[in-house]
Amino acid sequence: MAETRQHLQVVALVALAALAATPAAAQYRAAGSDLELIPNRKQQLEKAVEQARWSLGAIRISPWLGVRDVTYVRELDPQTGERQRGDLTATAGAGLKAYLPLGEHVIAAAHALPEYTWWQRQKERNAAVGHYGLGIFSWFNRLEGEITARRVEAVEFASPDLLVREPIRSDEAAASTQVRLFGSLALFAGGSASRVRVDATPSLTPVDPSLLLDRDATRVRGGLRYLLRGDRGYIGAGVLRERTQFQGLDAVRSNKGSSWYAESALRGNHLDLTAQYDQRDLEADDSSFPGYRAGNGHAALTLHPGWRLLYQLYGRRELLYSALDAGRYLEEQRAGAGVRFALGSGGLQLFYEVGDNRFFGNTLGAPNESVTARGAWLDFHLLRHIAARIGGRITRFEPDGGGQPREIREINGSLALTLGQPGEW
Repeated sequence: MAETRQHLQVVALVALAALAATPAAAQYRAAGSDLELIPNRKQQLEKAVEQARWSLGAIRISPWLGVRDVTYVRELDPQTGERQRGDLTATAGAGLKAYLPLGEHVIAAAHALPEYTWWQRQKERNAAVGHYGLGIFSWFNRLEGEITARRVEAVEFASPDLLVREPIRSDEAAASTQVRLFGSLALFAGGSASRVRVDATPSLTPVDPSLLLDRDATRVRGGLRYLLRGDRGYIGAGVLRERTQFQGLDAVRSNKGSSWYAESALRGNHLDLTAQYDQRDLEADDSSFPGYRAGNGHAALTLHPGWRLLYQLYGRRELLYSALDAGRYLEEQRAGAGVRFALGSGGLQLFYEVGDNRFFGNTLGAPNESVTARGAWLDFHLLRHIAARIGGRITRFEPDGGGQPREIREINGSLALTLGQPGEW
């Protein structure tokens, strides 16, 4: 009971700046994803070292074996927008996570989790995927930081205007550091380089998404943070520089820009707040990119009045790229609410989400649309080390001014043997 209570009171404070320094590979973020609670990085790694079941000298090893995602999904025809015949897909794999404490304040971690995505009816979509990574994490009195390199291969929806799942690979290297200067003032710096590639299935799409979505990106940011006492979090602000270079179609989307950001990660006894705001100011980088000036970012408010109950409010806005037209862009906005009930060592979570997709650039045949989503999932344990999840989600897209709506229905579940901490690290 005490362990469940501690888990529910941890807010998603995984190095906010490190996450913001790494451009997202996905062009589509599944509704309800913002509700996932991720432990604090230091707590996560220390607990993983403690729970690892195998030892090889000073190295601690945890195995992972599971069916991560079993989903029955009815996708949309990219030509007509109508729902296609349903299909069953599953992603399964096995791998290892390893941890090496280097003294009292440094931990090296690695994971190799190869997977395979299988389709029951559409065999040509079967694909080898997986998660691989290596990182060094340190926490000293005045200095903390991390250096990571990872490859994430997953089958995801290509974009909000092409609701077809395709294998997407993201390679990224990132580094961040925080140095306490004096008192509660700290200096932060972080940067990343990423490479995104789409392995499209030709028979599914009218246009090869790799020609429109393959890109290389770099992002650097630096600023000051005011650290709150008692590990209560921080508030900060600074400057950022970013550049995205597209690889296909003469790189017509390439862009770059410099601007400023603000951030906060506040943790209380019963209320937590995380927020990241990037005032993006992008211009063409030897391309026909139309320019983009707007605030992007995300925020989440978590209320945990007791160990059995947790409420969440969240919102986000981000720039995305069409997978159907090189000259089309969209601004995705979402706001949602969720509630989680603790049930033994698991829990039941419900959510409802609203928002819109605002297209610009070449908007011919692409009216703005409102989006609503709802869903639920149940987490439980079959045995001590076998974690299971079952749930479903409905996402509906309604064009402004009328027209044919689009809808995605998903029923999914997972089953995993994890002798240690879940997650990549």
